[in-house]
Amino acid sequence: MVAFLRLEFIDIVLSTNVSRLHHLLISTEYFIDPQKYFYLISFHVSASIIIGSTAMVATGSLFLAYFLHFCGMFKIASYRIKKTIHIYTLKDISTQKEILVYKDLIRAVDIHRKSMTFSKYFISRFQILFMFFVAIGVLTMSLNIFRVRLVFYKSISLQFVVLLYISNFNVFF
Repeated sequence: MVAFLRLEFIDIVLSTNVSRLHHLLISTEYFIDPQKYFYLISFHVSASIIIGSTAMVATGSLFLAYFLHFCGMFKIASYRIKKTIHIYTLKDISTQKEILVYKDLIRAVDIHRKSMTFSKYFISRFQILFMFFVAIGVLTMSLNIFRVRLVFYKSISLQFVVLLYISNFNVFF
């Protein structure tokens, strides 16, 4: 999109006295004259791409933050359990120290239980969304690989393309 708009900008700066039609990279249907309102339409397309990309990056960052949060909780619980086991394995342990070890162990198990509850809740809420992410990712990857194959081997007929697309789509549903 940037390279495309750069060409439009160069046409404005160099002021060539040649009339050219403006072409958008993304085909859209508006109920206005596309040549007259070209820059408004290109601004709309660019803003849509930027807003969509920002939403995807924000969602991915939030998922990553949640994942790091419960990984950190598991590390804290693991550290506390190791520390209490190390104290408990010492030779001279008094009754008072044993009570403290049990309390520390209870706290560590409680942190582990809370992190398990949080991770199960997170997975249960987003498993359908993750399934769609994986299905769409596999579908787009296979279609892109198929397009690369079409570039290298142009002898594939249209019926085969349609059959391959339908069979690839039916695998996921």
